[in-house]
Amino acid sequence: MANRRKEDGHVEKPTAAYLLVMVGGVFVLLGGFMTIVFGDLFGGMMLRFGYPAMTGIFSVLWIIGIISGLLMIISASRINSPKKSVVTEWSVIAPVFSMISLFDMGGLWIGFILGFMGSILGIAYGSS
Repeated sequence: MANRRKEDGHVEKPTAAYLLVMVGGVFVLLGGFMTIVFGDLFGGMMLRFGYPAMTGIFSVLWIIGIISGLLMIISASRINSPKKSVVTEWSVIAPVFSMISLFDMGGLWIGFILGFMGSILGIAYGSS
């Protein structure tokens, strides 16, 4: 049975998994933008102290944060599908992006935790 229908005709979806991964993705995205601001500030300071490699590290980190945040948000939108196979596929993909976001502090760590918890809920929903 691909879809779960309630008695009133509404299709059941993994809303908790969707919301957790979505909010986690937003936190990771915000963490990426914060890395732009603080990386520019501290990277410029490190450049003045003679550490030019630090500016390149901050550039790579914010790119990782923003891309993984966007991909977590895309995963969340796909987790909200009524088809269990789609939910399972994207629930397996979402923690990968959550773990990749750890290079950029995982959205202040809370984005990683929420994304990982939501993907576990999605996997549990899809396998039931």
